[in-house]
Amino acid sequence: MNDVGRQFGGVPERWKEDGIFVHRRDRVKVGDEVEAIRTVLKVIEKGTRLRISKIVVEPDDNDRGFKTGLEFEGINGVFNPKRFIKILPDLG
Repeated sequence: MNDVGRQFGGVPERWKEDGIFVHRRDRVKVGDEVEAIRTVLKVIEKGTRLRISKIVVEPDDNDRGFKTGLEFEGINGVFNPKRFIKILPDLG
């Protein structure tokens, strides 16, 4: 699909800066740590903790809405953010 001439109103850039939602409606940004709540595409085992290296936001194929995904260092592919939970930092 050709994106020339389509206006997105800065939504993809804003989501990359502000973060996207994972399971339990927690917002994550690049650099946050997440844990897989189940095996993801037979690549990431359940319980694996990973640090987010990139947030992917692309227009959906049907011209409405956006698809979101997460990329991790050392693992090839874009993964569904709903398959992960945010790991909160220890406060003390």
